[in-house]
Amino acid sequence: MASPRLFFSPNSPCYAIIRMDPIAMVKKLDDPEAMDAARAMTPRPYVVFLNHEPELPFPNKPWYRYTINVIAPSLREEDATKRIAADMCIPIHPNNAHPTGRDPLRPDKLFPYTNCYHWSGVDMEIRVLARPEEFDQNQAVALPPREYMRWDELQFEDVLRMMSPEGSLLDADVQEEPSPPPAEPSSRPLALLDTEPGLSAPVGPHHLSPENHSSMPPSRTSSRSLSGGFDSRSTVSEESDLDSVDRIMAMDIFTGPNQDLDLLPLCELWLDMASVLKEEEIPNPTGLLEERDEIVR
Repeated sequence: MASPRLFFSPNSPCYAIIRMDPIAMVKKLDDPEAMDAARAMTPRPYVVFLNHEPELPFPNKPWYRYTINVIAPSLREEDATKRIAADMCIPIHPNNAHPTGRDPLRPDKLFPYTNCYHWSGVDMEIRVLARPEEFDQNQAVALPPREYMRWDELQFEDVLRMMSPEGSLLDADVQEEPSPPPAEPSSRPLALLDTEPGLSAPVGPHHLSPENHSSMPPSRTSSRSLSGGFDSRSTVSEESDLDSVDRIMAMDIFTGPNQDLDLLPLCELWLDMASVLKEEEIPNPTGLLEERDEIVR
């Protein structure tokens, strides 16, 4: 059996089970009414895909922020007013059922459920609670890079259909524009074109959603450091280093878009999905959105 690979926060992108902790969310408010409402809630566990971390992770934080895509045990729920069709989803192998015959995404190891789909465009941000025992990345199920890019492209295609008045850009009558003239060949060697410092090429389409269109692709920072080992997350061992980290964090230069972070769902997370949730118990992810809305009211 492989030795645990412990991380202070989960490495994205990967699949996980989350459950919101409403009591932890309202504890610091010192509001008895809010605490009573939080105690009355019964959050359920949900299957999600940790897409990326919008912030640079540091050790010893109480929580870590992620953008997630919801995972459902069914096709999309149709909504004509929002131009959402049942086929706007991507199956996860070993599930291979889809109205248009889309090939399923194939994770890097066996996915523990046979009935799951990515719902295109249904994304949200959460905060994942740190835990003393940390997270064993050996338990995680992830998408290989090629499959991740394919998911990105399929989701992008579905969201464009939602945004199109016709319901599908592929079926719309689009007047073809004349082809641009061929570019003149560069006088520089190809090796220089590939390696010149400061230049980078786009790696694929970026996410759009009907609620939040962005002209820039989201950063996909993935934490990659072993606890107690050498990796891209530096191990902070000196008191002076900790002071430096605190000063850097206070400058707020490593955070994502400004917003009230206290309103983001605060969640427990498990990477060993099958031990937490049985296939027949996987809930509809709309429940997660409803729980989020209930606690932030």
